[in-house]
Amino acid sequence: MMVLLRLFGAASFEGVALQGQTLAKFALLWAAAFLLLGFAEEFVYRGYSQATLSDGMGFWSAAILLSAIFGAVHYFFKPMENWMDGLSVGLFGLFWCFTLWRTRTLWFAIGFHAMSDYADMVLFAQPNTGNNGQRLTGHLLNVSYHGPEWLTGGPRGTEASVLEFLILILLVLAFARVYPRIEAEHVASDPE
Repeated sequence: MMVLLRLFGAASFEGVALQGQTLAKFALLWAAAFLLLGFAEEFVYRGYSQATLSDGMGFWSAAILLSAIFGAVHYFFKPMENWMDGLSVGLFGLFWCFTLWRTRTLWFAIGFHAMSDYADMVLFAQPNTGNNGQRLTGHLLNVSYHGPEWLTGGPRGTEASVLEFLILILLVLAFARVYPRIEAEHVASDPE
């Protein structure tokens, strides 16, 4: 995302925001916070609920339902969200369901979720509606975002950028190539 924004002239890097112990402190605190967020959201939307619903309605039906709820919760309960943000969050949910389906474990989804949020909001100082459209205190780099909201996401961050949909397509294709389908004879909720 940052490479694309830079190519389109919509992001400028202006240096490191913190130094020394302050940098280390915020880097570690935010890493712990986003790891906990990754665990929480993945357990709620792709953990037990996914496994339980899959038994009754099939893996992909459950994945679509839970991902729609995941996107709707972000859209309706976070301030300043727009339809593009809710849709991209829901599609990210489907991507994480795909990683669960291919790997048969939540670990990839938890790690990817935590790291992508950390990179967006802490490393690259993207605004977030959960922080009233502002950068987080303790972000690591000073990055300026400029250009139309459809490109940068505006106060919602890049989750509300049209580029997010291109990134999602590339992620699915790359993941499908790296993690080919496993024939799982022991999984009762296999979608096929």
